[in-house]
Amino acid sequence: MRAMIPFQFSRPLVKLFACVTLCVAFLAISLAAAVAAAAEVPYQDFKSNVCAHALCTIDFAPPPAGKQLAITHVSCNFVTKGNAKIVESDLALADSSNANNGLLEFIVPTLVSTGSVLGNIYAANHATLIYVPPTFHLRGRLSVAVTNGETISCMITGTVQTP
Repeated sequence: MRAMIPFQFSRPLVKLFACVTLCVAFLAISLAAAVAAAAEVPYQDFKSNVCAHALCTIDFAPPPAGKQLAITHVSCNFVTKGNAKIVESDLALADSSNANNGLLEFIVPTLVSTGSVLGNIYAANHATLIYVPPTFHLRGRLSVAVTNGETISCMITGTVQTP
């Protein structure tokens, strides 16, 4: 009597099974990466203000409910009139009651142009990493020694994230 040989897969069937297994694994990894990428949405906000006081501010929008902002870049322009000198420029974190909760980063302006009509034009362009938690927002601040109607304009970019 012949010995019973258990069922054996043929070589092409083994190759097909391995290929299908690899394809399913690759699809699962791709879907996981797509879900992770969808958790971060690009973000950009621009604000501008003409100042009437020695401390000029602009308030950026807070993150959407239940989200946080990861700011990776800030770009600002400042225009000062007459003999006004910049004392300080920075980004601060403000809470929902609009109270400042600390300095996050100095913005260092560089003089770009000097003119009698438009005034002195400064530019600042910084890579950064600032996390803005839910219920907070960023505040750009420009402090000048003499007030002559200075202008602050800033753009922040980054991503909206789920904390």
